[in-house]
Amino acid sequence: MQLNWSSDVDFGIGGRGVFPLQSLFPQTPLDGIVSFDYFFPSVPAGVSAHYWEINGNVAYRFTVPARSSFRPYAGGGLNIAHASAGPSGGTSISATKAGLNLLGGTTFKLKGSSLVPFAEARGRWVAVRRSSSRVASASDSAVCRGPSTWWRAASRYGAGTMAVPLGT
Repeated sequence: MQLNWSSDVDFGIGGRGVFPLQSLFPQTPLDGIVSFDYFFPSVPAGVSAHYWEINGNVAYRFTVPARSSFRPYAGGGLNIAHASAGPSGGTSISATKAGLNLLGGTTFKLKGSSLVPFAEARGRWVAVRRSSSRVASASDSAVCRGPSTWWRAASRYGAGTMAVPLGT
């Protein structure tokens, strides 16, 4: 389970799975991280909005002394985000976009516990064609112009716990 706060869609809650990739990359401390997050965007009265994300990332676990309770990691991956909004009870507009993630965080050791808490920061970038930017701008904050697209960036901050200490 994880809790999220973001720069563009407020509070979210989700699930997360972490699995070691040592069978694919021996001698390299890599983990696969998949997550689903549902956010609760702030909207004016009379408006209904929904926003969710699916993420698939690969993280490199940095080597730290065995006595340390911190296990830092950094990585990147792919993001699929879906946003919809409209008048409550009326017709809504929606968009689903693919993007890129860049992340960093740490897990923590808890003595005598099978729980593995973590804290993570993640940046998300989505390319949006200029002609469709009005739909996507409801959920994205920073904009960088390119020749034929806009790159929209948002940040996520999460914390939670995993019940099984995978990949540690």
